[in-house]
Amino acid sequence: SISRESDWLHVELRLSAKAVRPAESALFVLGHDEAGALRCARMRVPARPSRVEMLDCTTLERIAVARYRGSAFAGELAIPVDSFSSGDALFVKLDRRSWFFDEAGWLEVPSTRFEEIAASKHNMADARQVAAR
Repeated sequence: SISRESDWLHVELRLSAKAVRPAESALFVLGHDEAGALRCARMRVPARPSRVEMLDCTTLERIAVARYRGSAFAGELAIPVDSFSSGDALFVKLDRRSWFFDEAGWLEVPSTRFEEIAASKHNMADARQVAAR
């Protein structure tokens, strides 16, 4: 499952216990930055709790550090997404290729902008009620 907050993306992972895995799994996050430019980050999925470097897919520079809690078979990645626009959807892909075949596609994670606007309207309504008293 995937949940998104304004600055964090939480991804729960369940990895299969395949006897032969040609490469370690990687997680990709694709979206736009605040200026509208396309941005893609890549990180490896570790086998034990640790900090995980997020790398820009184009420049290979470190963007941020995510946190992994779990084991080689299941866990949660807490990914900072403050370098992505909160007004645009994010797309997440777990890449765990089995020889030549890709097991999963991209998952869309909606923007948080609607939630931020709704919270702002709720706060304004509360302020009006207090002012009217």
